Amino acid sequence: MKLLGKDRRYRILETLGKGGSGAVYRAFDSVEKREVAIKVLSAELSASQSSLASEEFRLLASHTHANLVQVYDYGTTTDGLRYFTMELLEGEDLLGYLGRTLPAPAERAAAPHLADLLDQVLAALDYIHSRGLVHQDLKPQNILVVGQEGTARVKLIDFGLARATGTESQELSGTIEYLAPELLKGEPPTARSDLYSLGIILHEIFLGQPPFHGKKMEELIRGHLEG
Repeated sequence: MKLLGKDRRYRILETLGKGGSGAVYRAFDSVEKREVAIKVLSAELSASQSSLASEEFRLLASHTHANLVQVYDYGTTTDGLRYFTMELLEGEDLLGYLGRTLPAPAERAAAPHLADLLDQVLAALDYIHSRGLVHQDLKPQNILVVGQEGTARVKLIDFGLARATGTESQELSGTIEYLAPELLKGEPPTARSDLYSLGIILHEIFLGQPPFHGKKMEELIRGHLEG
């Protein structure tokens, strides 16, 4: 198996998933004697995206919150790709969880355990926003539910391209269906950008679909910008 990290600390066990920003692996940490998740950033990312991500790995590794995935370590592979390690979570994304436990959107407004999950999402956002960070890709797939109904805990994940509040970028980062209008205009992200995304998620939870949807990206962007 492939080894990563200083002194070849991490042994890759299997691939958990791949996306536009990189790949996530299950790995064994030979120092801490535990399994972890490792995200290796894609070589296709721009230099500015990769550099920005490295700074956020450092910031996120210094913060601990019950509703945030814990980042343990970060570094660069022998191939020059940036990576970070984090706690390995077993769960399902928010919509998958609700589809199993509350399949009818009309039933969700009165469900106490859903209110508790949403409170946890808000607690996580309040924590990162109070420390000058924004998630910038908040969507149901990045809200992981760990545990069973009654004891379920939310974990916000995929902070690989989270961004410091007010940081400008010429590159679009995030998922169009949930992206705030100011980000589509190329303006710096703020805490309100994440809250806008959360509003889109709430619409999908309670009404069954996002407010703006279509086959063409132009249609989605127009919906966000024109309302």
